[in-house]
Amino acid sequence: MVGDMNNNDTKRGASQTQQKDKPIRLYRYMGHRAAIRTIQARGFRVSRILGLNDPFEYSFGYEDIPAHEIKKALTERDDLRRFLNERFGVLCYSRSAHDPVLWSHYADHHRGIVFEVECTPEEVKKELIKINYSRERVCVPFACHKDRVQNLEKLRRIFTKMIRRKAPNWRYEREYRGVFDLRTCETRDGDYVWIPPKDFIKRVIIGIRSPMSPLCIRRTLDLNGFTATVVVKAKESYNKYKIEF
Repeated sequence: MVGDMNNNDTKRGASQTQQKDKPIRLYRYMGHRAAIRTIQARGFRVSRILGLNDPFEYSFGYEDIPAHEIKKALTERDDLRRFLNERFGVLCYSRSAHDPVLWSHYADHHRGIVFEVECTPEEVKKELIKINYSRERVCVPFACHKDRVQNLEKLRRIFTKMIRRKAPNWRYEREYRGVFDLRTCETRDGDYVWIPPKDFIKRVIIGIRSPMSPLCIRRTLDLNGFTATVVVKAKESYNKYKIEF
């Protein structure tokens, strides 16, 4: 009996280790024309901070701010956002490709395409930000703002929280985010582009209303070096509000 218990513990531990080491699949949504350009460019266009669809992105609030200081403080905060916009860009992924709302909002009403990519747990931990959702905005105590040199470490911790937090209504996105120094990206036609590892894109999922045929996507992938990437067509679940493939 003790031997059986030890064996069970060993199996359970091995199973947990395998689960921990299992690659994580994430999903990048876009319209079909943008998806074709992505394949042809062999890289993802990096979004700019000021172009993100949530005006609260990379923008903190203030605690205990005197009324006569509000205008100046907000101007300085907006100057910081503009500085960050010139230095950094982001790539946004979702943990899910099954939510029809995500397809409606980010894949051109199901006419677009989703790229399924694969990361190791270590890559997710070190290189991607998991977005947290909260009703409470990240705020800077005004005293810290006024004396930034003295409070630099505290401001750094606040900034780290800020870039990881969004309002709870965005929770359906189940978002992970890569942040890039724009100086490390390639530039093409006025955009910044991140070139992923060759085996990064595992599947291309074609939306249920997409005008693109699997054969056309397959040919485009092959011509641009993605011969191992699988092409699948999304479909409606027969009994759930769910996209299957």
